[in-house]
Amino acid sequence: MTKNIKEKIKENKALMSFLIRVFFIFTQSPFATNLGTNLDKETLRVDIR
Repeated sequence: MTKNIKEKIKENKALMSFLIRVFFIFTQSPFATNLGTNLDKETLRVDIR
C-alpha cells in the first residue's frame, strides 16, 4: 500500500514539474503574455458582472 502511494507521489511530481516547465515556456514567449493579459481582462469582465 505505501509503495503504491510513493509511486503515485513520484508520478505527480513528474507531472507537476512538466506542467511548470510548459507554463514557464509559455510565459516567456511574447505571444503568451498578450494572451495572458487578454485572459485577465476577460476574467475581470466576468467578475464585474
